[in-house]
Amino acid sequence: MGSFLRVAVSTLTFLTLCVITVDEPGKIPVGRYDLRLSYLTFAAVGILFGWGLVKGFLKRQRGGSLEFELFVRTMKAPWFGFFLAMAYVGALATATNALNPSRSWLFLLWSAGTLLSVPLIMSWVTRLEPRVLSWLGTLNAVLLAVLVHDLLNCSMKLGLGYWGGMVAERGVCRPMAWYMEPNYLSGFFLFSYLVFHAGKKRLLQAVALAGAVFTTSRMGWIAVAGVLGLEVVFLALRGGRDRGKLAWAVVVPAMLLAIVAVRTPVFEYPVRTLSKIASDESMKERMLAGQAAMLGWKAHPWIGVAPGGSGAYYVEHWDGHPYKLYLQSHRRLDKSETYRNDPLSKDLLVEVLAEWGTVGALFFVLGLGAWFAPLVLREATLGARLHGGLLLGWVIFSVYATSQTLARFDLWALLGLAGALGQKRDFGGRVT
Repeated sequence: MGSFLRVAVSTLTFLTLCVITVDEPGKIPVGRYDLRLSYLTFAAVGILFGWGLVKGFLKRQRGGSLEFELFVRTMKAPWFGFFLAMAYVGALATATNALNPSRSWLFLLWSAGTLLSVPLIMSWVTRLEPRVLSWLGTLNAVLLAVLVHDLLNCSMKLGLGYWGGMVAERGVCRPMAWYMEPNYLSGFFLFSYLVFHAGKKRLLQAVALAGAVFTTSRMGWIAVAGVLGLEVVFLALRGGRDRGKLAWAVVVPAMLLAIVAVRTPVFEYPVRTLSKIASDESMKERMLAGQAAMLGWKAHPWIGVAPGGSGAYYVEHWDGHPYKLYLQSHRRLDKSETYRNDPLSKDLLVEVLAEWGTVGALFFVLGLGAWFAPLVLREATLGARLHGGLLLGWVIFSVYATSQTLARFDLWALLGLAGALGQKRDFGGRVT
């Protein structure tokens, strides 16, 4: 690859990571949907990859190219086969069960295209641009600084103004930087942690975990507690031979616990409700929305109601359902069209079951497992592999248990990057 194209790939990749962090302002309304700037910049990276792929195909008898070789290997990779099978399930569900076929075909193309293309292109980027981890680390640090500033400003009434967005929930201000809500920002930090774990960047891991705590997302706190618990357990099992990492695993959680223990208006509400989160009003709404989404799965358990179709199915069958009664009691049942185009569940795992069925959900889980298998298996010992596998599984489950839409690009791009670091191999010195 020429120097100009290499610079173009680097620049566009950096822009993609930047606009991912400005999730809320970085979107362009297109009809009933949002086209995010990160899609456009990443699509430009994909075009450059496609150009290299075509050139490699045309000269494959003379050595091909990195892009062509990556593409050929990807076509044979188990993760690609599982996600492709999932796409076939979605197409079958759309053809047979969709109540809004145009929306379902659109969501199928979007979801399958993201699942199949992002890991491949991220694998290519990691081989061309070694600064990706540094860029992502800088963006995590910037977001953390914004959260800390806004939290201090909110708690102490410093009158400095807010650098990012702020949502008032039950009289408590919750900073969310430039994201649409704190939970999604917490997911960004947690998946960044997986990237830094894959790249063995300990300091950046601590920055990402601190960011997840400062979002005041309760599910983010639970995820961080699980991560730190796994770190301490496996370090103890290894006899504390890695003293630097042991110190990191003890000092950082102690610092974070001291921060959240401060009784300020920002932390008081989430700390107080954490012990009774199952009975919290927001959790009640999430549970009812999840039950509503599962109506579709119960009707079509094998292949689901089609991508993007759980809301439409629910509106057709919602008479007397507890979620409809809940919305009516809170005067939020305005137009059925609002919920017809809603994924309902705040839990991606439930959403996949409802819209892609048991078979599609199985292929999704198998695809994730196959994508991350090289990252786990690269470890030398069985204990380290078990540690890495549990860590990946816990973080992915924690984030997807409180976020929705397959596949939300910012989160999937980070998963693609984390897995790509485990997929990285020597191509026999072949360069482009």
